[in-house]
Amino acid sequence: MINATTNGAVMGSAVGTSGSCRPAPAPLFAAAPNVAGAGVVQAPFQSPVQAPVMVQGSGPLTATNTAISVPANAGNAATAGVGALGATPINTGAAPAGASGVSRMTSVAPGGTQGDANLVEATLNVLRGSASGAAVVDRLLAVGARINVISDAEATAMGHGDAHAFFDPAKDTMYLRRSDLSGANLNFAAVAIAHEGTHLLDDAAGLAEPFIQQASNGVAALGGTATARGLEAQKQALFELTMIKETRAFVLAGQVARDLGVALPVGDPTTIAARGGNNQNTYSLVWQTLMTTAYNPDKRTAPARNF
Repeated sequence: MINATTNGAVMGSAVGTSGSCRPAPAPLFAAAPNVAGAGVVQAPFQSPVQAPVMVQGSGPLTATNTAISVPANAGNAATAGVGALGATPINTGAAPAGASGVSRMTSVAPGGTQGDANLVEATLNVLRGSASGAAVVDRLLAVGARINVISDAEATAMGHGDAHAFFDPAKDTMYLRRSDLSGANLNFAAVAIAHEGTHLLDDAAGLAEPFIQQASNGVAALGGTATARGLEAQKQALFELTMIKETRAFVLAGQVARDLGVALPVGDPTTIAARGGNNQNTYSLVWQTLMTTAYNPDKRTAPARNF
């Protein structure tokens, strides 16, 4: 959900409250609030192997078997919990090397459990089985991404009862269901991380800001939200912002789903993306699919666009 409204400006929900847009028919994910950007995770990429690069100065992350050898200067910021909900925060940063001498990708943040860290670790390892997914994992590690593992009850209490995963930019954190991570189908959970990880990385890049600023200027030029034209321009801009961020995430998740052999319903946007390559044609097809779903309750029109 994109929240908006201060003096006619178009604002991303990172400055608002957490919410959830209704998903597309037979969805894989509910659309959690976030401000999408580009640059860090480009959708579409020129090719999967060119997908996101490391943050400058973070140093290389070298794959060793199914784990990652993390340099000493990699980020390892602690994660704050989610208060009374009792979610267990996991920080995907460097952890002390184990007996094998290979560093883990995950570490336990205050309030977290090693068991949940192990679940995230296993899922990230599965995600690395996809070329696009491996690039996302490297990026998530580079930016010190935070993942909270929560129960089904906690997901419901947070207003995301039907979501397998979601990203809350207000807390700069992804949330994953423990029941999905502990199940037999970690490939499905890996696709969920790819989708929500795209939102997190896009938000970290902050490249939606030019779009938001341009849209806000346009609203102001029409008299702000005090005028019918200004209010309509704001609603259209928020709609297009949502469409861009969700299309980007579905395109990347589709590439991962295909790589990992995850089969989803025919009408799912992830399935549409999995049938094509990581290119503009696929991006346009996913955009068109989302235009006919609950992501577009007002039946708006807009040409496919990207950041």
